[in-house]
Amino acid sequence: MTVAAALTFTSCNITDDIIDIHKEIDSLAKEDEAIALRLKAMEESVEAMRVIIDAINSGYYIKSVTPFTDPDGRTGNLCSFTNGNQIRIYDGVAGQDGTIPEIGAKKDAQGVYCWTIDGEFFTDAHGAHIPVSAAPDGELFIPDTTDMIPQFQIKDGFWFISFDYGVTWTQLGRSTGKEGLDGEDGIDNIIRIDQNSEDCVSFVLLDGTVISIPYYKDVRVILDLMDNIVPIAGRETIKIGYSLTSAEEGTFVSVSSDGYYSVRALSTSPLEGNILVNCPRSYRDGFVNVMVNTKNGVTDMEVIRFRERVFDFPEGMDFTIPYDGGTVRVPFSANFEYEIAVDPSCDEWLSAEVTEGEGLSQELVITVLHNSKEARSGTVNLYSDNSIEPFARVIISQESPYCIIDKASHIITYEGGTFITHLTTSYPVSIVPPEVDWVRAEVFPGDVHEYDVVFTVDPNGSEDARRTEVKLVSTIGSRPLANVLLQQRGRNNDLEMAMVITVRPNYSNDFTAYLPIDVSPCGDDYPLDCFIDWGDGTPGEHVTMNDRRWELPESERAVHHKYENLDVGREFEVIISGTVSSLCADYIPKAFRSSVTEVKQWGKLGLKRMHNAFEGFTGLETLHPDETGAFSEVVSFEYAFSNCPRLKTISEHLFAYASKADNFSYTFSGCSSLVSVPEHLFSNCSEARYFSGVFRDCTSLLNIPEDLFDGCRKVERMSEAFAYCKIIRSIPEKLFSGCQELVSLDYVFQNCRNIEEIPVGLFASNKALRNLRQAFEGLSITSIPPGLLDSCPKIEEISGLFLNCNLLRTVPVNLFDNQRKILYFEHTFCECPLRGESPYTVLEDGTKVHFYERALYPEHFVTPLRHSYCFAVRDRMLTDIDNIPFEWIENYR
Repeated sequence: MTVAAALTFTSCNITDDIIDIHKEIDSLAKEDEAIALRLKAMEESVEAMRVIIDAINSGYYIKSVTPFTDPDGRTGNLCSFTNGNQIRIYDGVAGQDGTIPEIGAKKDAQGVYCWTIDGEFFTDAHGAHIPVSAAPDGELFIPDTTDMIPQFQIKDGFWFISFDYGVTWTQLGRSTGKEGLDGEDGIDNIIRIDQNSEDCVSFVLLDGTVISIPYYKDVRVILDLMDNIVPIAGRETIKIGYSLTSAEEGTFVSVSSDGYYSVRALSTSPLEGNILVNCPRSYRDGFVNVMVNTKNGVTDMEVIRFRERVFDFPEGMDFTIPYDGGTVRVPFSANFEYEIAVDPSCDEWLSAEVTEGEGLSQELVITVLHNSKEARSGTVNLYSDNSIEPFARVIISQESPYCIIDKASHIITYEGGTFITHLTTSYPVSIVPPEVDWVRAEVFPGDVHEYDVVFTVDPNGSEDARRTEVKLVSTIGSRPLANVLLQQRGRNNDLEMAMVITVRPNYSNDFTAYLPIDVSPCGDDYPLDCFIDWGDGTPGEHVTMNDRRWELPESERAVHHKYENLDVGREFEVIISGTVSSLCADYIPKAFRSSVTEVKQWGKLGLKRMHNAFEGFTGLETLHPDETGAFSEVVSFEYAFSNCPRLKTISEHLFAYASKADNFSYTFSGCSSLVSVPEHLFSNCSEARYFSGVFRDCTSLLNIPEDLFDGCRKVERMSEAFAYCKIIRSIPEKLFSGCQELVSLDYVFQNCRNIEEIPVGLFASNKALRNLRQAFEGLSITSIPPGLLDSCPKIEEISGLFLNCNLLRTVPVNLFDNQRKILYFEHTFCECPLRGESPYTVLEDGTKVHFYERALYPEHFVTPLRHSYCFAVRDRMLTDIDNIPFEWIENYR
């Protein structure tokens, strides 16, 4: 009883104390909750600031601004940007008694937005401004700002800020407010929004700074068409104009087709241009996509569909008129709008007009004047409203009083050939030598008063059409008898979308040319349907996946053609048109990869893959630019031009359209004649991730352009990129500066024996770097710059990093201070005649920790997994050599 009473009594005595304690706890909890809410508001505002500055730097726009109310009653506006980011800007004002740190952002002297406090730039430990986000357009190297995000805390009634994950804190103003967080003071915001303008949204910071971002306006394309179903005929090229409703920097129009039609877009101004569409030899239903591309992706698309352009001349298109002239009525029909035009060279004696008939039937009425001179010819051309060249030509040949000629005009394809004109005259015939070198003519007498004139026309290698007149005269008195007009087409229509390859058949390849057209069963994603003109006058070859070539004996699978009765050294142009989605040399015997010497034109064949495309083509000497977007859909160039020992010239614009390619591993490896690399070769390869071995064994390569990889922001691996490039003398300091996601540089400069120096800032931007296995093996360096690896804290492997650097004598002892996660040390300094003390790290308490001692300090370093031969060297000059455990030296102890 006594005990119970005592307990009851004691309990009664402490009730008030417990209540007071609970009140104090509740008060502290509310204070903590208020602090947490204020800190959350600051963090939200800081993150919003980063998103805003990133949008400015990258050229993005405001997509929408929408009011919202949170479940806890907080109101504000949700701002959406065209890059997909969103931020919430809450309503509210600063506390009345306490202050909010006036954190803001403004441009520094280099034009980079950097953090400010109370209007003044905040600086890091080195006195440098701290950027809010990436520099505009990549103009300046800016450290990874994810490591420099401001953090806040409220302590003892004051605001504190840290830019180094809370290692150091800087005190700012007081944080105490008179009425509390949710009273009259509202919520602590460092940004408010101003929507008074119709054109932009303004973000107002506490220090008065105003940052404005315009609203996004969709860019639309307008095609110069009455109807999106367009007439076209086989082999015809048409032009369709387009205009854009607006345009910002970087806006462009791209085009694609179903793979049957060839198409390209040509801009004439930022807002206008033309779309050229080419139909192959025969018509087939198809379509072309026209897309508007901005920084925000595709903003508009139009689809052009086709119907067959049908015309018919039932009585022919070639007529002969007597010398006294007359009228020719040429019936025809057409299902499209057209115009007629007489060739200007004959409009003095030739005229034409059209009379309408029933339905589609019409009549071309051609009037020819009297001829008192030599035989002559002319053409009446029929054009559609958007055709590049005439879709039809009616040829009129007029006799002379002195002779009759059966054909005074020839329309010739770009391939050239032999053409005959028959002449009847009582005068002996001779030829005035043509004024051009691409035509040769001979006269062959026949029966009485009969002559055949034979014209030999060379292939037309240019894109433009050409023409000439050949004069036939009498050998008696040089009386003019006839003028024969020769008009030859250029390659610009039928061939601008074809691939053109130069081949040189010879004894070494049994006068057989092999093409790396991939005939393996690749499925519907990699279609194959192409026509090959072998350039020697033989019938072309149609190659499709239906041929099932992969089922043939291995020696017959590859696409090839044997040239007959040739002289050594003769070259041919092979023309490939249609659809080829993959090039691969795997089916071509290595002994027959010597015939291809040049890729003159890449065309537009629908390529998607170039893996092993021209691998081992020992005759390949030149790679021309991609001028038609041939590589716009290619995803891999792995080994594409590797082991081409005669390759000397690479166009700077070879990969100008390869924006989707992610793999360039070993693309030019083993190209032993390659002396230089264009500095902007990969500038547009923004999706590239792999460059392993890209120039490995290029033993004639003299130097490396500093900005070679500037456009390759997503690169992860460059292992062996320049390994065994034995005459390269220097490494550009900013070679990897744009590659901020770079993980592996294993063997990157292995055995580049002429390199004598490693630049100190080589890895300054490569914070993600993990692997450096044998990266500098065999270099002729004598020292290593201090701070070389300071920016790379994630490195895990340095095995063989300086293996066989036989001139290396000094190493900064603190070289690896920032690399505390290294697992693999084997062969790191093997065969390096080092002097002085081996590298070590000084801990905070002053303790020196060498490589071989790291396992003793697990709280500071990861435990090495492999380390044999790390210091293996016959010349034992390290001052701490006797302290190094046997397993770190192995057999050289």
